[in-house]
Amino acid sequence: MGHNIEAIITKEKPNSETLKSLDISIFKEGDFNIIPLDSCHLTFWGKKWNTFDEYGELFGGVNMICLKSIERLAVELNIADFIIIGTDYHAGIGDQAARVYKNSTFVNIKGTFYNNNFGLKGVDINSALKEIGVIKLEDMDEFDTIKLSKYRSFESYFTAYEKYCDE
Repeated sequence: MGHNIEAIITKEKPNSETLKSLDISIFKEGDFNIIPLDSCHLTFWGKKWNTFDEYGELFGGVNMICLKSIERLAVELNIADFIIIGTDYHAGIGDQAARVYKNSTFVNIKGTFYNNNFGLKGVDINSALKEIGVIKLEDMDEFDTIKLSKYRSFESYFTAYEKYCDE
């Protein structure tokens, strides 16, 4: 089974009413909140917010998501310090990347840099997780410490929005 996710990860508590009104699930792992992302869902909201730009800067693996729409989502959720992650793996082979935001502004950090043809452009996820305060447990990396391995796909949470990718 593959591992294909895009998500926002933050220590900040997103506005729960906004999560509900935007039809977004949230997963809590220790002190961290994992907010799933989906291209069709953010296409729908991006068009409402006038942030959708299919030719602008995109982030993703399997799902290509407009960065302006992800950044606007963070504003709507009232979070300013977060990372965006993306994975595109099957049978242990694939790619990953993360972007770090502090005070709602993208910041460059040290780490292994990825830039592939699938829209995954950024540093390795573990470096980004360290930047937001994930402290790895013994015999685990940061990714496994907050149990990201158990999230394989978020598609099932956004099936009602699939039609917005076809418009």
